[in-house]
Formats: sequence, structure tokens, C-alpha cells
Amino acid sequence: MWQMELESGMELSAPEDWTRRLPESIFYKFFLRRYVAEVLPGRVMFRTELTYLDYKRVIDLLKKEAAKTGQTLYVTPALQEYIESREIHLESRRKLGMELKNQDEKLLPAFQKYKTAVDAALARPLRNKQMWDSFFMCAMKKSANFSVPGSGKTASVLGMYAYLCARQQVNRILVICPQNAFGSWVDEFAACFQDKVPLHLFQSHDPRYTTQNNRRRALQYECGGCNLILVNYEAVGGVLDQLQSLVSHHTLLVLDEVHKVKRVNGQYARQVLDLARCATHVVAMTGTPIPNGYVDIYNLLHILLMNSLIFPSPCCASQTRWKLQQSTINCSRFSAVPPSGSWRCRRQIWIKSMRFRQVPVKMNCCIF
Repeated sequence: MWQMELESGMELSAPEDWTRRLPESIFYKFFLRRYVAEVLPGRVMFRTELTYLDYKRVIDLLKKEAAKTGQTLYVTPALQEYIESREIHLESRRKLGMELKNQDEKLLPAFQKYKTAVDAALARPLRNKQMWDSFFMCAMKKSANFSVPGSGKTASVLGMYAYLCARQQVNRILVICPQNAFGSWVDEFAACFQDKVPLHLFQSHDPRYTTQNNRRRALQYECGGCNLILVNYEAVGGVLDQLQSLVSHHTLLVLDEVHKVKRVNGQYARQVLDLARCATHVVAMTGTPIPNGYVDIYNLLHILLMNSLIFPSPCCASQTRWKLQQSTINCSRFSAVPPSGSWRCRRQIWIKSMRFRQVPVKMNCCIF
């Protein structure tokens, strides 16, 4: 009998002669290898970044393979409970997100309490739409706001910060954004809070910090009293350890213009993923979430959903990219000539060009 269990990651216990033959088998090369980290005598170790949906796919594959050899696959209760808990958790968060977006009546008492607390903290009150956006982001803990540029996303985030700060859940905002957005965050913070909350600012490009070592020391020893920390995407890698330490303790992480890290497996994207993994409250903001195609939100979903992802894990990124392109084609523009190396070149028509209108999305992304 084969046994599938959950330790630091998912592991398979199977006969040694089967695991010895596994790496050369067609089953492994075509179906299983993308999920596997290491094959040992009698054990198969799976990648730690797999999602619970990947777990379900692997279990289904191995059940069929075990049946071919006259064996059965036993899934331990701990692994089954983990998969079921993720499904239940996702469904409950989905329902809450839809109720918030639809402004369900049963949420009105909680909304009024939230509004009262935010209005008391801000010198410039939020508009009703901004208040609901802020309430949504606070309730979901990890969310994305795709409102059009100029709609007040920054003010909504500051309202969320004001509420969490009043409840002593956070005491600072860490904003990762392009350098040219630093000024708007400083101005908006001053306009929303005025004299009620003095601004204590740290900027990664402060002239006082001319080297990475200076920035690291400043983040580690001088940011304890800062309530707004601004770091551009290019600088994250050099101070990643210090930023991870910050976001793990009473910090609201904001990823502004998050489409800047849309490249799948890109360097900046991996750094932001590592940072977001440490945060309890995360808000991703952009007015152009899908400038080229649906694959542009691949990293965004990884940032917010982590191991609850509805998309495949990074080991399946190339296949995901193809499938997403197929689902977003403009049928009037294509070429019948596939590119070299296309994994489905004999079965599919290669899309020559993907060009879509950028339609303003007046909504919050119902994810956490």
C-alpha cells in the first residue's frame, strides 16, 4: 500500500523498487515530474510551493497509477483535513467578499461602527464609495483594489490604516511602489490626517542613505517610530530581510502599481512574493490590472492567495500562460504559424498578437 502524508510538504511512501524505476517512467516524465522536488528510495518528496489544488491533482494521478500496479493509495487524515480546510476557508471568504461588494444589509451595523471609527481618526472624511472600499479591504485582510486612477484608492487604504491603528493591530504602513509615486503618498497622508496624526516618514531614496548597508541599518534601527515607509520595487531585494522583519509585526503592506511585477517568475515578483508571505494585512493596488492578458494577474493572485491559489503552481507557469492566452484571444488576429518550441504547435493555432482595450474596472478583487 502506498501512503500519502503531509509533513513540511506532501510526501509519498511507496515500494523502493517502484521509486527506483519512477524517474525513467513515462508517467513521471509526462505527469508527475512538475510536482516533484526529489525522489528517494521508498519516498517521493513534492515541491513545497504546491497549492492544495496541486495536492488534489497529484493524489488523483497516484491513485490511478497505484491501481495499475495492483496497489491502493492511502491518504492520511492530516492531509485530507488540510485540503478540506482550505476549501472551506476559501468558500467562506468568497461569500464574505461578495456580501461586502453587494453591501449586504446584515453588514450595515459593522459598517457603521467602522465608519464612525474612521471618521474620528481622519481629518478629511472619506466618500461613501471610498468608505465601502476601505471596509472591504479591512474585512478581507488581503485584497486588491482595481479602481480607476483618481478614484481615491490611496485614501481608502489610509482609512483602513486609521481603523487598524485605532484597534492597535498595526502602527505603520509599508508601501512598495514606483519612486514617482512617493510624493502622492506623502501628500495624501498629510491631507487625510493633517494634525491628527503627524507624519513620520522613511523613504528608500532619502539622500542620507547612499548605500544599501545604510538603508539596511536605517530600516533595522531607525524605523521604529515611522508610520509611513516608502520603498520602490527595485530596492526591495537589497533590504528584503529588514522588510520581512517589519511586515511581520503590526504593519500594513501596500503594493501600489502592482502591475509592475506582473512578469511570471521575475526577480522583483519573487522578492515581493517573499515579502507578502510574512504580512497579515496586504492591499494590492493598480488601475490597470490586465494591460496585456489574463496572465498579468498570475503574480497578483500568488501574492494574495499564496497556497490557496486557484491557478497552478509556478512549476506549471508555462502551461498556464498558454491556456490563459487561449482564453483571451482576439479571433480576428492570428497566425497559423506556431513559434519554435511551442508545446502544442501541432494541435493549436498560435496567436500572433494579443491586444485588448484597457477597460476601467470599478471593483475590488474579492480575494484575501
